[in-house]
Amino acid sequence: MTHARLLADSQPTPTPTPIPIPSTRTAWRTLGALAVFAMMAGSATSQTASLTESFTFTVDDSAANDRLGTGVAIDGNVLLAGAQKADALGIDSGSAYVAVFNGTSWVQKAQLLPSDGANYDTFGLRVALEGDVAVVSAHLNDNSGFANAGAVYVFRYNGTSWNQEQKLVPFDAEQGGQFGFDVALSGDRIAVGARNRGSLNTGAVYTYRFDGSAWQLEAQITPAGLQQGDSFGYSLALDGDLLAVGALNDDTVITNAGACYVFRWNSASWQQEAKLFASNAGQADNFGYDLAAHDDVLVVGAGLADVNFTNDGAVYVFEFDGSSWAEEAMLLSGSPANGNQFGRCVATCTGVIAVGEANSDDQGTNSGKAWLFKSDEMDVWQLDAELTQSGTAGGNLLGRSIAIHGSVVVGAVGAATPVSGAGAVYGYVLSDPPIADAGFDIKVPNGSLVTLNGTASYDDNVLASELIYSWTFGAVPDGSSATLVGADTATPSFTADVIGIYTVELVVADDCGRAGSDTVKISSFNLAPTADAGLDQVGVLVGDLAVFSAIASTDPDGDELTYEWELISGPTGSVAALTHNADYSIAKIVPDAVGNYEIRLTVTDPHGAKDLDIVVLSAVTAQSVAVQTVHSTLQSVTTLPSAQVTTGGNKTSLRQKLIQARLNIVQGKYKKAAQKIKDAIKRTDGCALRGTPDPMGVTIKVFGFTITLGQHTADWVTSCAAQAEIYAELNEALDLVDQLMQ
Repeated sequence: MTHARLLADSQPTPTPTPIPIPSTRTAWRTLGALAVFAMMAGSATSQTASLTESFTFTVDDSAANDRLGTGVAIDGNVLLAGAQKADALGIDSGSAYVAVFNGTSWVQKAQLLPSDGANYDTFGLRVALEGDVAVVSAHLNDNSGFANAGAVYVFRYNGTSWNQEQKLVPFDAEQGGQFGFDVALSGDRIAVGARNRGSLNTGAVYTYRFDGSAWQLEAQITPAGLQQGDSFGYSLALDGDLLAVGALNDDTVITNAGACYVFRWNSASWQQEAKLFASNAGQADNFGYDLAAHDDVLVVGAGLADVNFTNDGAVYVFEFDGSSWAEEAMLLSGSPANGNQFGRCVATCTGVIAVGEANSDDQGTNSGKAWLFKSDEMDVWQLDAELTQSGTAGGNLLGRSIAIHGSVVVGAVGAATPVSGAGAVYGYVLSDPPIADAGFDIKVPNGSLVTLNGTASYDDNVLASELIYSWTFGAVPDGSSATLVGADTATPSFTADVIGIYTVELVVADDCGRAGSDTVKISSFNLAPTADAGLDQVGVLVGDLAVFSAIASTDPDGDELTYEWELISGPTGSVAALTHNADYSIAKIVPDAVGNYEIRLTVTDPHGAKDLDIVVLSAVTAQSVAVQTVHSTLQSVTTLPSAQVTTGGNKTSLRQKLIQARLNIVQGKYKKAAQKIKDAIKRTDGCALRGTPDPMGVTIKVFGFTITLGQHTADWVTSCAAQAEIYAELNEALDLVDQLMQ
């Protein structure tokens, strides 16, 4: 969607006197959530919104001077960032990283590396991203026998991973040509700039088209009249069949004032449509330092322009009216100063322009910042927000690269994250997304053709006709083969082919990547009820009453349900039977034998639709539960570490008491079992009764006489944590044995 540019190292300076030029555009564009203020394009006021980053992206293998953020690009929830100085495959070989937004933060998903990376290639200088295609330049790559000839690498996502698809090199490679100094991507076309191509460094641009299997050279562009050192191809902007090329050292107006060439594809070749200059061009302004284009709006940065200060920089906005290009506005920094170089990187989408100012000293020397401009209801570009950074910022160079799509992402190549010059990418969310309206929930007869209606959706940022619609099923009934027809329109349709609920989500987006969503439910009746007889009941004692309820059963249509309970199986010899209340919503049974009882609930709606649920009642005797409880306690004692018992002998004695108690229960000698359990309780009750284990030989006073308790009352388990578990189990077992004696 957007492609980002890096800016070779810069110097500082900004200061502006706004020069707004009314736009001829007819659509009212607004920025959205960022506050709207009427101001001149470049004059910051107390009303200018000041935003700090919503997120910061750094990489797992960051190192000093990697310069992450030299190039950035974003397409929806996917971010691509270059680190041209990373030493991944050699000194300054470079690297690029793909991150995906998980709803709260950007998470690194892939590191892109060229198949033949080498020292000083600077892979990652410029990057471009659209859909499943990523483009990364290495403008100092050595190939075809020439040093620094330059190359561009194309990667494609296959649904699982990013893989190198092709390496592009110029057919006329030459030493120092720097093919790949800038790249741009739009649809199935890639544009590549080679700023030093030719013996006089006049420059050239190459375009490639994807034919379904490979990227093929489409054209080489070298307009007539190029002069030595023009650096044609220093910057690029590509939007469909529109291509803009910066020649920042063009001398047509005055030495190094710069120029921007505009070309349009006519189905056979690129035709030059215009050569643009700044209305106030000055010497060494470097007009064309960076470019951005969208919907016949062209943004041109002049990072070294002297407007109010030396090299404070400026940005120019041009618009095509169908026959010619005209300068519509000059944008200036909200806090200009010498050497700030406002305009060394730019990005745009409908109604929004983002500009980097990496050499601003407002938060420390070369801390950097960026600015957002919007087109107001009068189609005048206004300064809207200042993008800054939190924490220590000196040397961060925030604003060295910039891109827009859903968020504004800004490269800060000098950021110490975590070490000096490792670099980072800061993100700022474009809020106030479109409002999606998928219409009202409805019920329809099964087999109906359903037409959805999203025409009530709207966006303050773009015309309704420019919204992008995307409808998808969130859920459909089992067995349905429903398909949305016209899912990219405001009014798609589908046939409800199975009774049930169809959940359809509408996502409405604008071309800046801002999106809103809404969901509509279509109920195709008659909808079957859902039976719910509750949870299985395990460990119910023989002779105890078990109760089951159907009230959790539901009907999606809200229809009244009828209930039917049935005992479908039980233990051999059982004669237990179900009873129920007047409306059959409650069923009861008293198990009379050990084993499992299967009980079926059938619910029926007024239309005859049914559903059933089966629950299982597992009946046991108090004797078996008591045996199991004592056995569990025995296991707990057996696994006690030596540090948690007084002596090994005492541990053995405690185990013997439990073994005897278990045997007594099995034999039906419940009184003896109870005594053994009580004896065991005395050896584990200190923490429960007195807050600490009873020690050996406890001394107490009774009526003034000192009495020492004997060893028979001392606890054998010395850990309160261990006592708590054993004491509870023993008391549970004792209760069960007491029941058996009754």
